[in-house]
Formats: sequence, structure tokens, C-alpha cells
Amino acid sequence: MVLHQETLYTVLAVSGAASVAVFAGITRYAPRIAGPAFWAAASGCSALAFCSAIFPIWDWRLSSLVFNIPFSIGPVLLFAGMSRFYGGAPRDQLVRLLVAAGIAATVVFTFVWPNTAARIAALSFVMAAGYGGAVAVAWREPRGPGRTIARLVALTFLANGVTTVGRAAFILAAPVRYAFATPELEGLNSLAWVMNLLVAALSAPMLVLAVAVRLLESLETEKRRTEASEARFRELATSAGVGIFVTDADGRCTYTNPRWDEIAGLAPGATLGEGWQAAFPPEDIPEVLATWREAVRSDHPAVHTFRVRRPSGEIRWVRSRPIALRTPGQARNRFLTTVEDITELRNSYERIRELAQRLETVREDERRSVAHTLHEGVAQDLVAATLDLNRLRARAGDDPYVAQACNDVSRAVDKCIGDLRELTNSLRPGTLAHLPLVTAVSQYARQFAERSGLRIKVLETSPFPRLNDATRLVFFRAVQEALTNVARHARATEVTIDLAVEPARLTMTISDDGIGVADQDLGKPNALGLLAIQERFAALGGGLTVIRRQPRGTIVAVHVLAPSP
Repeated sequence: MVLHQETLYTVLAVSGAASVAVFAGITRYAPRIAGPAFWAAASGCSALAFCSAIFPIWDWRLSSLVFNIPFSIGPVLLFAGMSRFYGGAPRDQLVRLLVAAGIAATVVFTFVWPNTAARIAALSFVMAAGYGGAVAVAWREPRGPGRTIARLVALTFLANGVTTVGRAAFILAAPVRYAFATPELEGLNSLAWVMNLLVAALSAPMLVLAVAVRLLESLETEKRRTEASEARFRELATSAGVGIFVTDADGRCTYTNPRWDEIAGLAPGATLGEGWQAAFPPEDIPEVLATWREAVRSDHPAVHTFRVRRPSGEIRWVRSRPIALRTPGQARNRFLTTVEDITELRNSYERIRELAQRLETVREDERRSVAHTLHEGVAQDLVAATLDLNRLRARAGDDPYVAQACNDVSRAVDKCIGDLRELTNSLRPGTLAHLPLVTAVSQYARQFAERSGLRIKVLETSPFPRLNDATRLVFFRAVQEALTNVARHARATEVTIDLAVEPARLTMTISDDGIGVADQDLGKPNALGLLAIQERFAALGGGLTVIRRQPRGTIVAVHVLAPSP
């Protein structure tokens, strides 16, 4: 049997290049499967070796290196890939030893001691060791779907190893010295190359089939794991105390738990698809959808409060939060939304708010009553006492002691009248009844600055409209509370009060240069005054915020909706 060497090497080079493409593709699209990258490298070594034989280099020593080194380490890389694919534990030390042996043998028997027989014997040992290691690893595959394929792969590598040893024995025993320049391969040598070609044609598809079996096993394992996880999720969701529904990326509901159906008052399955929108009042649906879209785009979705309307017409309040469901490296394609029925909590809060507003009303009524009593009763009595003192001083004549006593008592009574007038104004500011808000605030700020030593500026960035009595009083109480807090706690030297008209709302900011507080400080036990102000503004449709200034200081901002023109 005679084979033309160049034709054979061309076929082997093309098959090696095809194997490189196949295994490289597997490595690219199945990166979690270890092994194919080494198989691609092994096939590349074979293709490089045979290409160098087809196009020999002018220096036979360099040609020997380019052919023999890749040709010998290809099986070693194949063994490295098999140890990772089947064995799981890489045998890096043995692989490095065999690679070093192949390179050393080629260099030594080419340059130091040019001996073809010794080189062939040494490289055949390295190749046989690589094939033998691959056989040993594949043959130990445990019982399962891939065991038969593993055994067939092991047999192909065993045939490759036997063929390599047999060809080496033939070359060593041949009476004619072997050389690359031999145009034809004869006898047992040609038979060995035919076996090599057949085994190479079988081994690559067998390895691809082994990868396919491994992928199927992984998919089956992942499917079982997913089904188990889904079962656990449904079990937990069924027993959860909050409503749960899952939507896809287009907003279609794919799962609901019984608690959500109970909250919505709908039959099981009625909220699947786009039916979940039926749980909300029609006028609220655009806001719900817009909030949902914004939430699923965000990595940190916020908690939102919505109304749910049951088929009976009953309105329930719910608090919801969407969470993206995704695995690492994949896009978010499902969203789980938890829904908590807070109707009773909200009703309790509304009752507490109503009670707080009632208490504030009672407090204002009491302040008005006390201010009226002080002004019409005690103040009048003190004025009468002043008149009596004046008459007594006039009758004292030249008695210096009586005159002095009258003067001392008169000064004390005048001080009491001044303090009483200040207390009365604090309880019920008379200036609010007939002065604009900014003027009343300016007068109070001037008086407060004299008592506290603070520098207080009042600005009107844009003219305030005429406000009703309740709104003016709430703004004024906010100034009182904020200035009192600054004087007591802030250690500030300067305060600025700024009233401005913004689009659709009226705002007032009180900023200082003190030590600073933040919005979360409203929850402290000593912040009851600011909390009361916050509730009063909330009752008017406005709000209160506390912001820490940089580098120091605090801004207390209040606002209400602007009155209709």
C-alpha cells in the first residue's frame, strides 16, 4: 500500500483546521464546559505540523522543529483537555512535563545529536503518554448517559496511541533511513497513517457528541433545579402574607399568589395577562403603568402607594415594590411585585392626622381664649393699677418714701404690661389680622432677634398673594417653631427667612449657619414641634422638609399649593 505524503498531509492539515474551528466555536458558545479550548489548541498543533510538512522550510533543522514540536505536544494538550472535561482535576504538572520532554527531545536530537531514530522514539513516547492519559481519563467516566460516548472516545485515542507506537517501530526497524523528503509512504507506514486518518475522522465527531451529551445533562440538571426552585417559590408565595404577582418585560402578568387575588377581590387567574390592571381604578391606571415602567428601569425601585378597587366598589390602599428577577449575566426579563394591604394602617393614620388637626385647632382656640383673657382682663387690671399709682403719687406730697415706692411699683407694672403684651402677641399675633404675611413675619423676626441676639433677615423673593387666615397662621407658626429651635439647639449666628412663589406652590425657607440637622431628625423625640408643623402643612396639601446645608447649617422648607387666581 502506497500513499502520497503531500496529499495525506494536506488532508490531515485541513481536518485539523476544521477541528480547530469546531472546538473554538464550542469554547465560545459553551464557555462553562472545560476542555474544548485545549482540544482546539491540540488540533491547531496538528494542522501547523502538517502544513510545515507540505511547505518545508529550506533548513531541515528548523523544519524539524516546526513539525515535531507541535506534532508531539498535540496529544499532550488533548490529554489536558480530557482531564478537565472528564476528570475535573487538571494534571498541569504532568502536562508541563510531557510538553517539556517533547520540546527537549526535538531540540537535542536535531541540534546536539542529530539522530532521527532517537528523536522518533522519544517523541512517540511523549505522544503515546498523551493518548494513554486521555484514554485513562475518559474510561473512568461514571455510569450515566455520557459513559458510552466516553468509552468510544477512549477507544479512538487508544487506537491513535497504538498506531503512533506502531509507526515509530516500523520507522526504527526500516532498513532505509526515514526522511521528510520521502515522497511516498509505503507498507506498514502507510497503513499506520491510514489508521491515523480514520481515527482522526472519528475522534473529532465523538468529542463533539460528548460535548452535546454534557450540554444535555447540564440543561436537564438546570431544568430540574429551576423546577425545584419554582416549586419552592410557589410554595412560599402561596403561604406569604403579602400579595405577589410576576410580570414579564412587556407588563403582562404571568403569576399571582392567592393573597394578591384576595386583596384585589378577583377570582384566581383573573389578573393574568393584562387583567391585573383591572384591580385599579381606571383613572389611576396611567399613573400605575408609568410608575411600574420607571420602577423596572431602576436598579433601586422605590416603594409606591396605590388604590385598588374591588368589583364591589370598595377601595383598598396598597403599598407595592417591583423587583427584577434575573440570573447573573442575563437581562432583566421578569419582575416580581410585592403588594401589602395598608388600608387599615392608612385609615389609622388618617384618624391620627384628623385627631392631630383637631388638637391643633383646640390649641389655637385655647391660645385665642388665653390671649383674649390676658388682654381684656389682666392687662386692663394692670392699666387700672397704673392709674391708681399715679393718684397715690399725687397725694403723697413731699413724702419721698411714698413717691419712691410708687415709682418702683409703676416700673414693675409697666414691665408686666410689656411682658403680657409680648405673651399675648405670641399666643395670637394681632398683626396677622391686618398685615401681610411678610410684614408680620418681619416684625416677629425683629422682636425675636432683639431677645436672642441672632441676625435675622426676611426676604420676599417674589410677592406673596393674599392668603386666608388658616394658611397665614400655619406659615407664622412655622417661623416661630423654626426660630425657637435655632435659638435653642443650632448654635447659629445668622438666620435667613425667604418667601417665594414657585410654579403652582408657595414656599418659605428658614436657613441658618448652625451645627445642622437632617430630615431623619424629624423622628427624634424632641422634634414634636416640627412634626406638628409638618402635619398642619400636610392638611393644607403641602409639606415640610429639613435639609442639611454644606458645609454647615440647616434649611427648613415649607410649602403649600398656590391659591387659584
